[in-house]
Amino acid sequence: MRHRLARLRADRRGISSVAFAGSILAVFGAVAMATDVGVWYAARRGAQNAADAGATAAVMALSLSGPNAGRAAGLDIAGRNGFPNTVGGRTTVAVNIPPSTGALTADPTAVEVVVRQQQTMTAAALFLDAAPTVEARTVGRLRESSNVCILALTGQLWAGGNTTVNTPDCVMASNRRFPPSIEIAGGSLDITAFSLSAVSSCLNCDSSQVRLTQRYREFQAPTEDPFRHLLSKTLPRPSGNCQNFNENSDPDPLPYELNGQRLYCNMHVTGGRAVQLSPGTYYIWEGDFRIGGGSSVTCPTCTAGQGVAVVLTGDPGEIGDFTINSNSYVNLRAAREARDPDYNGVLFYRDVRGGYGSTSSPSVTLNGGTNMSLVGGLYFPSTHVRVNGNAAVIACSVVVAASIDFIGNAEVNGCGETGTRVPRTRQVMVAE
Repeated sequence: MRHRLARLRADRRGISSVAFAGSILAVFGAVAMATDVGVWYAARRGAQNAADAGATAAVMALSLSGPNAGRAAGLDIAGRNGFPNTVGGRTTVAVNIPPSTGALTADPTAVEVVVRQQQTMTAAALFLDAAPTVEARTVGRLRESSNVCILALTGQLWAGGNTTVNTPDCVMASNRRFPPSIEIAGGSLDITAFSLSAVSSCLNCDSSQVRLTQRYREFQAPTEDPFRHLLSKTLPRPSGNCQNFNENSDPDPLPYELNGQRLYCNMHVTGGRAVQLSPGTYYIWEGDFRIGGGSSVTCPTCTAGQGVAVVLTGDPGEIGDFTINSNSYVNLRAAREARDPDYNGVLFYRDVRGGYGSTSSPSVTLNGGTNMSLVGGLYFPSTHVRVNGNAAVIACSVVVAASIDFIGNAEVNGCGETGTRVPRTRQVMVAE
């Protein structure tokens, strides 16, 4: 018996098979574990892609339609990228406006998208008590990009006929949501601009008659209204009757701050009259600001940061029109530091309660043959504006209106020379 036991101890046959079987189990376990880990890493990349896409879509929807639309868009796009929000399920998606963590928690225009998904296990269950949860987070926001000097807030930006528009250093933009936001209507027009920016489509913007430094952009975030603070401003009303201005016999009008806080009933300058304004605010109550052919309106003392603001106001439906006719001369600038700081950099403002007018009979018309130098913001938030003929608007101006037609020549260069708020295009960026 002892001899047999000794032989058994000395026998090494089958040892390699046992070692091989043990090593095979270890190899297959490592491979299975690696497979699980690879799946988790792929899920992490997918979750990050879904968070990036969801944040981008949410920022755009927020800029167009508000927070509820932003949240809905973020959830929808994350779901379309394979990570649908499921209550009580493996995947959850949170869209936070503003972000709940990070550096932009106080920014109402920023959107945070957080994607979480609990993973499954195969061989990893031999080593882990619970499956891991992958998480991805993205914060998107709009960043300002290029200066805009011609902006249609709600309607179309249209150019046709023999139009020549020269605005090489800034963008022409339209926030109109229905296509096309911008239309180039042919003819013998000539447009030079830094770029064109449209919330919806841009029709014929690739025409050879349109010369752009940067290619036009469609389906962009809307450009913010730089003068929106005026929409809620309480404008004065006459305590009695408004003050008539007789162009044939009255002296040059004085601003609101110097005339006993009177509002003018109108300001018609025709018949070759030359009017010299003084720095300050000119309110016109339910009347027109109209410059006729052969007449002029200037402000010789508008120097060293001083300037004027002409404001048309009144009861809804009764607010007058701006008209500058052919063969007139207008040389005006806005104040850098106006006596009423709400008008810093604002030259013309037509009360938002004024009517739109129509494309055939606009409430703001700049007619052909006019020699104009208008420095400052021209703000007509509810009004259609038409530039006819050779109405050369030359200087640092920002034109913001409900909609704008160009059927004439215009040169507009947006700048902050008079403290004018210059709007800027906005593009989506990943901030965190």
